[in-house]
Amino acid sequence: MAAAILWIVCTMLNGHNTKLGDMVYPFYVIAGVMATINIATYLEGNEKVRMPELFSKASFFIYLLHTILVISIVTTVASKLFGETNPLLMTFSYLFVPITTVVICLLIYYFLNKYTPGILRVLTGDR
Repeated sequence: MAAAILWIVCTMLNGHNTKLGDMVYPFYVIAGVMATINIATYLEGNEKVRMPELFSKASFFIYLLHTILVISIVTTVASKLFGETNPLLMTFSYLFVPITTVVICLLIYYFLNKYTPGILRVLTGDR
């Protein structure tokens, strides 16, 4: 509940573009991470959802790659697509950026693993 409430508050305060929004954002991130872990633990523990093996293998790769290049490109595209003034469109942007970033990273991982597994092992330190 806290993550959902803080998500709405961050959207209304325009995220990092205002001083107050910039102060609320770290709390949203912490609550969101905790909520995600709780939901994933619940779903996996009750065997309601079975995650593909690709997700566990690619998680370290996603962690490495998303901040270097992908998220900045996706954020720029999202700001061009959705703008930065309409709160409803900004909500779509908040959903679009992380989902698209992860999908792009997964696709890169998949193709590197399929066609150049040696390079992938070097890039991830064989993790």
